[in-house]
Amino acid sequence: MVSRRTALARKTEERRRLALARARRVCEYLKGLGAADAFVIGSVLHPEQFHPHSDVDFVVVGLPDIHMYRVEGRIEEILEGMPFDLIYLDTLPEEHREFLIEKGMAWKEFIGTL
Repeated sequence: MVSRRTALARKTEERRRLALARARRVCEYLKGLGAADAFVIGSVLHPEQFHPHSDVDFVVVGLPDIHMYRVEGRIEEILEGMPFDLIYLDTLPEEHREFLIEKGMAWKEFIGTL
């Protein structure tokens, strides 16, 4: 018999893996629109921090202005209803940009292992 905790842990890990696969598609979508870069930060990259109600946090760099604030609907479709946050790096103060770029290195390392 599988304990409730084990079943929840399995379900959470399955959801995290699904979120990562969909996140990769979102990043490809954003780059296809001309973004200089797009990456994921946050709990989805860290199994010990991810929980059943976690969202997916995206950072996009250099998205052409014509697409800014118009991409969320398509991202929602790709994620199939998973909650997300989208951070437009270019709109943030410089001191916050460097921190987020450092966080983005974890995503680049992660996708390099796939």
